[in-house]
Amino acid sequence: MAGSDSEPLPGTEDAPSDSGPGDDASPREAYSQVGPAAIVHVVLEGIYASASLDKGSKVTIIYRKFYDQHLKHCPLRTVEHMKIYPEDTGEKAVSARQPIGRVRGDTMIDISAGPNIYQLLSASDIFKEIIVLETTEQNIQEFEKLLKKDPGAADWSYAAKALCELEGNREEWQVKEDKVRRAVKQVVKWDVSKDNPLDPAVLPQVDCVLSLWCLNHISRDKEAYRSNLRKLTSLLKIGGHLLLFGGLNMTYYTIGQHRFFILPYDEKFIREALRDAGYVIENIDVHPAERAVIW
Repeated sequence: MAGSDSEPLPGTEDAPSDSGPGDDASPREAYSQVGPAAIVHVVLEGIYASASLDKGSKVTIIYRKFYDQHLKHCPLRTVEHMKIYPEDTGEKAVSARQPIGRVRGDTMIDISAGPNIYQLLSASDIFKEIIVLETTEQNIQEFEKLLKKDPGAADWSYAAKALCELEGNREEWQVKEDKVRRAVKQVVKWDVSKDNPLDPAVLPQVDCVLSLWCLNHISRDKEAYRSNLRKLTSLLKIGGHLLLFGGLNMTYYTIGQHRFFILPYDEKFIREALRDAGYVIENIDVHPAERAVIW
């Protein structure tokens, strides 16, 4: 492995030797003030290098000389496209990648693909009551196993552990799962074959509806998608929020050797469908992927 503790960082040959702008301290004096530098060895795009380890830093930098020499093939992006969230707002995330932001309230409805709880692990930190809609009786039975800690229930501990690790406390994953169980008040059938999919159940309107990978599964065509979207919208309070996740331009997914239908649509369609349903679009994030992975 190239590099040692005594070697300069790549690209630092031209760096100034003083401690910083306006600081007259010599490098040796600065060393005695702050202690020895923490140097680690890293690999960037197959290039071995030495790097300064700063556990308190919020920004990681590399020198332009190192970038030009080794990483020129990696495109740079301007900071205007970065989303910045204040640390003191208490904002959570539905997943590791999707911010809830201003979404607040007491009640939420979740209608997602399959009897899953990973999307509820952070949502339960915000919403006191969650109603889960499932499209099949089998899904309802499996979700109730999760709520009851049935030995035969699916194991979602890996998702809870991963989220707790992101939040800085991996040991609290069981507490996180139990919080979901307390928050879920009902598991109700959503029957797509009915004009009123909830019949005979009657539910109150809620502050937020969360839907992951569901509408493009249960809608046979674009008109059915619009219809299902309107039905979901009727469950929202005025001023409520819809958090909608789906895959663009997908036609199917596979489990083992079995292929399952997904309604294909593009970003233009989803924008039009949301506006026609009465929504004001606050944000749409599109993440290109060569291969979609669905849990």
